[in-house]
Amino acid sequence: MRLLLALTALSLAAGAATSKQPPLSPEAQHILDLATSAPPEFHAWAIFRLLDGGKVKDRAAQRQLLDDAYQLAAAAQARYSVQTLSGTPREAHGSILGTAGQLGLDSLSLQSRAAELMLQIDKVRARRMFADIPKPAIAALTCDDDVMPRLDEYYRRLGRMAQETFTVQERQREEPVNFLVDYVAGVSSPSQLLPVLSMLRGLKLPADQMQLLYAKFGSAIESMQPDDRSFGDVTGALTPLLNAELMPAFQRFIANHASAPRCQRAAPANLQVSIAGAPAPSPEQQRDMLWHTPEAKQIAQMGFDLRIQNSRVLTVEDRREAAWQLKYAGYMDALARWQRGDGESEAAFFHEKVTAYMIAADLAVTPDARSYAVSEAVRTIASSSLEQSSPAEWFLRLTQADPGSSLKAEILAACESSGNPVLVLYAELNATK
Repeated sequence: MRLLLALTALSLAAGAATSKQPPLSPEAQHILDLATSAPPEFHAWAIFRLLDGGKVKDRAAQRQLLDDAYQLAAAAQARYSVQTLSGTPREAHGSILGTAGQLGLDSLSLQSRAAELMLQIDKVRARRMFADIPKPAIAALTCDDDVMPRLDEYYRRLGRMAQETFTVQERQREEPVNFLVDYVAGVSSPSQLLPVLSMLRGLKLPADQMQLLYAKFGSAIESMQPDDRSFGDVTGALTPLLNAELMPAFQRFIANHASAPRCQRAAPANLQVSIAGAPAPSPEQQRDMLWHTPEAKQIAQMGFDLRIQNSRVLTVEDRREAAWQLKYAGYMDALARWQRGDGESEAAFFHEKVTAYMIAADLAVTPDARSYAVSEAVRTIASSSLEQSSPAEWFLRLTQADPGSSLKAEILAACESSGNPVLVLYAELNATK
């Protein structure tokens, strides 16, 4: 299905490119030519980067590119992004997924962003685009889940559509509230409660229309079957925002939860749990825990010893000494021999290995050593199958190596020569920033 959607999106984008598309600058055209070889979510991301950077001045070209990005986004691997639930250890896979969710490389985020940017060009078209996005259909969480859907931007953009795209005559016919009712009444997951309530609180509609929307929202809360895994996160943030009208429905929601099955590993809202004090992970979660296997722990300790000695952070002068250089060479040899541990997931090993090489690059004291470590990190990224199975998680490992850091030149050079379309695109976008 993803392949079919991707081919459809690419054919639409290619069709647009061969039609009477307004002229683009050579720089923008070069980026778009590179983007055609990237997966659809990264093609759409590149379009947004060009528009955000002011690289496309012509409004007709902007409109065409937003239409292209919208179509491409439908073929993104992820339907929506996620955020980490409280009580999830920092080393858990869910923490990585939650951070990656901030990149917005999922269909819902990309399509709603295209619609929001279209507001500046064609408000009617923007609303139609948003209305055509399939509404979120959120499955109930299980006790083993460490993440829940991240929907705040989607519902914030929905609020903008209601506020900014209707004419005076349409408002007199109460079309904005009719537009919103289905979205509010269709809330079915605890993960939607806070984003929808935040959206409602930001609306400026007549009192009777707001009363209708709050009544629909209250009915959704009252009939919702809460899952214990998200309960603490949701209720802790939701409670201060509730008005008197919603309190009865919310109390029934609480009562429903009181009689529902509990998760032994669920943590109270806002509780900071260290890995030492966290509930024991399940076998499946253990596979995804970072630095959990003996091999990974050994590598982590070696990296620590290269940075810290006798509770003192080693200086560049310290790292130029022969003894340190010998330890560094041993660390690099260990990285070259390192294989995934028994029972360790591919994702965990990927994150560990890229991080370990970036540590080596950060500690290196010669340009050649630094370039080699960066190139090995980028080579690991370029060859990982996570690009297809979990694009945002895969891309996060590159973006966390800040292109504004002292390693910028080495990172961009390694990406440029990697042969991976996304990494080449990333290098070009940062080079032309």
